[in-house]
Amino acid sequence: MADPRLHRRARLALASALSIALLGAYWLVGGSEDDESGNVVTPFDASDEGERLEVVEVSPGDPTPGSALEIRYTGGNAKGVPLRAGLSIAGANGSAKHDLEVLHRRPGEMVVRIPDKARPGRAKLRIQHGDDEESRSKPYDLRVKSLSRRKLFRSVLGGIALLVLGLRTMSRGTRAYTGHRSQGVLASIGRRTPAAVGVGVLLGGLTQFTTTAAGLVVSLIESHLLAVGPAAAILLGAQLGSAAAPSLIGLASNAREGLLVVSLGVLWLGFASDRRSKALANIILGCGLLFYGLHLLRIGFEPLVSDPELLPYIDRLQTDDLAGRLGCVLAGIVLAALLQGPGPVFGLVLSLAQASGRIDLQSAVAILAGTGMGAALGTIVVAWPFGPEARRLARLHLLLAIGGTIFLAATVNVWAYLADMLVAGRPGEMAYGKKVLLPHIGRHLVLAFMLSQGAATLLLTMALRVMLRRARPGTTGAKTQAPLSEAAAMQTLRDGLGRVIAVQRRALASISELCLGGDRAKGMDAEHALADARGELERVFTGSVRTRSEDMDLGRLRQGALGMLQLQRALEDLLGQAERSTERALALSNAGQAWHVAPEDERVLKALHDLLGEGLDTVALQLSNGTPPDVDQARSREIRMNGLELETRQRLLTEADGAKETRGVALRLNTTDVVNAYEAAGNQLYRLCEALASEVDQDAIA
Repeated sequence: MADPRLHRRARLALASALSIALLGAYWLVGGSEDDESGNVVTPFDASDEGERLEVVEVSPGDPTPGSALEIRYTGGNAKGVPLRAGLSIAGANGSAKHDLEVLHRRPGEMVVRIPDKARPGRAKLRIQHGDDEESRSKPYDLRVKSLSRRKLFRSVLGGIALLVLGLRTMSRGTRAYTGHRSQGVLASIGRRTPAAVGVGVLLGGLTQFTTTAAGLVVSLIESHLLAVGPAAAILLGAQLGSAAAPSLIGLASNAREGLLVVSLGVLWLGFASDRRSKALANIILGCGLLFYGLHLLRIGFEPLVSDPELLPYIDRLQTDDLAGRLGCVLAGIVLAALLQGPGPVFGLVLSLAQASGRIDLQSAVAILAGTGMGAALGTIVVAWPFGPEARRLARLHLLLAIGGTIFLAATVNVWAYLADMLVAGRPGEMAYGKKVLLPHIGRHLVLAFMLSQGAATLLLTMALRVMLRRARPGTTGAKTQAPLSEAAAMQTLRDGLGRVIAVQRRALASISELCLGGDRAKGMDAEHALADARGELERVFTGSVRTRSEDMDLGRLRQGALGMLQLQRALEDLLGQAERSTERALALSNAGQAWHVAPEDERVLKALHDLLGEGLDTVALQLSNGTPPDVDQARSREIRMNGLELETRQRLLTEADGAKETRGVALRLNTTDVVNAYEAAGNQLYRLCEALASEVDQDAIA
């Protein structure tokens, strides 16, 4: 039998070899593409004055009304007489002639703009020296195309979707590849404000979305592992971390190679054999989706920015006056709130600036200045349903974000000036006829964005520390809910635990249907029910379970809450095992035949389900009546469940001895896994009954 480790290594080696071969083949194929980097192209030689003017190439070949058209020509360079260009478009009512606005000229090359009112159709382009009709060139045929709004929105929306999907895929792969620290370690680091900001930077870089980071921080607050102040510091760092990775990736990447990177990611997914290799494949795939999303955005924005109806709205995104600057900041706030962080907004703004040439560096920085406040609005949406502490965090984060947005909006020119000083090239330098119209603005925008975000994070961290120091003398934290009276606490605990059991009972019924019938929709029903049960448990632990007294019955109920938590975890494990086993059983079934559970397995699973359901119903009734559970009866149920589990294991050994094919053994192993999960849930149910009936020490529970 082959060594599984050698098999996994062989798969990884084959994936590496195929990746190298794919990259090598791509390199060797060669060929040229339109230069999107803005590099200067050697013009045609136009020094010969005796040669007649001739248009040899235009780019793009199918311009739209309002777009720029690059003309390359040869011949007659008359001294002191500028070249002009004219366009004649044939129509039903005759030809419409247009004099074209010259945007840029140099020997052998000129850039003109197609009139906004030019109607689509076949056209003839001519150039000439001034008013000299005799020097006019031969007509160059091209086609003026109307703007396809369906294609435009398809490219823009698809680009945004791929951008967000790429960031999410990268986030999932990075977390799986690096592993995750325990919440306790994260909370201990977060007790110091500078360390909390550093944790936030890492968290934002890993998750790529400030909304995701906010969700993780809110879960720590709900678990009482993190205070509001350090949580706010983590969110400040998450804003910086989630902005850094996409910005640097977008700068370093060539977006046209996105599909190649996607191919490499799919290749690695096909050969992945463990968690880390699958995580690496997801990182590569996410990068490819991110790159190609940026490419689609550039393609979509290129005709968009020449649409005469939309140009006025784009031109309003300028920082020349207060209204324009506020409009830029408001656009950044809305985009960050919708796209869940600064990363997608950066890609959107960079693509629009590069493709249009109508958004300068200051305006782009002003749009990005609003991303902090947009992220804070996302935090409010995430945190508001989770109690007063989470809402307090949301309010504090929003207050800090407002201050940071005002600071960044007021200092836009400072960051643009520093970027212009530190980065070579002029951000407004045009590369007419290219998809990337502003080839140098990317480097300037990355540096200006990172400098501004770093300064805002530092300033807000200092402000947060001052706020926390002033808050400490007068308060020890958020207001805590006063413990309930003894009688009220007992009744509230009974009611809360009863509601938990009722929802768990509903989940158990769906799990049984999933195991016996393979109905995957029932698995979703059980997942939702168990999520509701966990929510009820959280309310129990944040409410009446905190009440302490010397009363023995209250002590039993408090300990029962801990037992109920263990039972909840066991039921969640049972659901996970049931879903995995159902998937495997369907995969092992014979093709063309309906899947069904073997009669013996069906009998055992039904018996286990009935015993577990009977136990839950009994505990719920005893909680309602205020009587302690019958431990002997609970022990009898657990023994019967253990016996069914032992019977299943013995049957597995018997069938394995006489098995003629591995499929039957695999199905038996599959059933055994589900039976073990049922039996584990039965053990936790018995421990819950013991907790509700035992003598307890209140101090030990505390």
